[in-house]
Amino acid sequence: MLLFRWETEHTPCTGITAVTRQERRVFGNRGVMIAPWQPRMAAARAAVERGAVGEAGPEFAIAGPCARGARVRVLATREDAAMMPVVYLDVEGAFRGELNPYDTPDLPRDTLVFAAAVAELLERAGASARQFAWGADWQTVPALALLRGRHHAVLTLHNEFDAWLAAEAAEHGGGLFAAFRGRETALRVGLKLADVATTVNRGYARGLRTETIHTQVMARHLQDLAWRIVPVENANFHATRAALVELERLIAKDPEAGLRALELSRLEARGMLPEPLRSWVGDKVLVVAMGRRVAQKLHEVVAEGVRRLLRERPGLPVFVVLATVAGEAADRARLGRLEELAADFPGHVLATDGRLDYYDTLLRAADYNAMTSLYEPHGGAFEGAVVPIVRMIDGLAFQVNPFEAAGRAAQLAAAWHDPWDLPSGLGFREPASPTEVADLTAILTGEVGEDNATFRGMVGSFAEALGAAVDLRLHRPRDYARLVRGALHAQRGRDWLVHLGGILALVEEARLRRPL
Repeated sequence: MLLFRWETEHTPCTGITAVTRQERRVFGNRGVMIAPWQPRMAAARAAVERGAVGEAGPEFAIAGPCARGARVRVLATREDAAMMPVVYLDVEGAFRGELNPYDTPDLPRDTLVFAAAVAELLERAGASARQFAWGADWQTVPALALLRGRHHAVLTLHNEFDAWLAAEAAEHGGGLFAAFRGRETALRVGLKLADVATTVNRGYARGLRTETIHTQVMARHLQDLAWRIVPVENANFHATRAALVELERLIAKDPEAGLRALELSRLEARGMLPEPLRSWVGDKVLVVAMGRRVAQKLHEVVAEGVRRLLRERPGLPVFVVLATVAGEAADRARLGRLEELAADFPGHVLATDGRLDYYDTLLRAADYNAMTSLYEPHGGAFEGAVVPIVRMIDGLAFQVNPFEAAGRAAQLAAAWHDPWDLPSGLGFREPASPTEVADLTAILTGEVGEDNATFRGMVGSFAEALGAAVDLRLHRPRDYARLVRGALHAQRGRDWLVHLGGILALVEEARLRRPL
């Protein structure tokens, strides 16, 4: 199989990076991953300097007509032979992202250039028609379109971001991209031409057709094609360690003994935290909220929810670490909001900027992981023995069976989880508002006013859930142990080979429908 991905662990950005890492680890030598090389990215340069990526073959020139004559340098990973190799294409004059692979105004044009370079590479390599082409998201659709005559095409959506490529196809396409020169967006073209269209779990597939953020705001233009998308479940971003499997068994057999083992592990991890964080946390309930500072992650909801809770219950023994990294245009304003919260509540909040050297230790020390996402295709909700607190939306609602849920959160839980299923976290969902469409549009664009009823509802619902989480951790240890057991059990039920098997089954069906 031929996997086309726009970001990888050596050219990282979003959670898709974690997905590609697992694809490489688990799928191994079953195929090859092809991605654009981003020479201006610090991570890419570092990969070359440490020998993880290097030259992998002679340069060639694109024959055209798209990007005719552009020189292509071929690089590849030089890591564990058991990992799927990544072939990187460094095309003259293209792929000039600095912060991340999407950080360039030429991105629409670059997707066409990538398609031309991939087609040339595969023709030179003599790729077999038995190798199916598996793209991810709109950036790889032009490559799938070029190769559909030679390979079966699979398109997986990790999100519904989209682009209209008509101007670029007319100016740079050289007549190769006729499907893009009309009124159709890249994703619409992709959903029509793909032999198989998938997404990362059933929760997101359902959300695309039922949640207002998708049906009325982000994916309104895809609603007539959404029925083509088949959910194939992503697995976990990290393998479940043997010690955590044993902890789950111990909690099931003897909850009190399991809780003691968990407390000892947390205590050990907290002792390894750097000062002054170690002293600030002490024996408080530790909550972590992480991720990129982008509209999707709604760190503003975490900040305002924590502010409300600490004002209403001063002295509450809770400590919140807002461990975020740079995101998009409004990044500095979001960071400022988090830092202001930390300044207002010293001893209860820490806001960090950038990746933490002690990230793994922080997670082992934490009681809860807060995820308040506006939408979440997958967003691995589980991290070791940490209990998630999630906004019940899309993939989060599908993954997490919330404990003692109420209102809309309970309705969404009932859609995915049976009454006898182990609870695996806590969930909240704001009440519906008659201004929801306008409110969500404003939240998505980062223009949230005080009159935004949906945002106020999110803040209030999260503050209530966070307060309940703290009380549960302090006063209901057996129930908390049950949540830890549920979170661990949920992780053991997911496997990347099952994910691959789902893709392969769909491809075999496609081969029967459309022989090459």
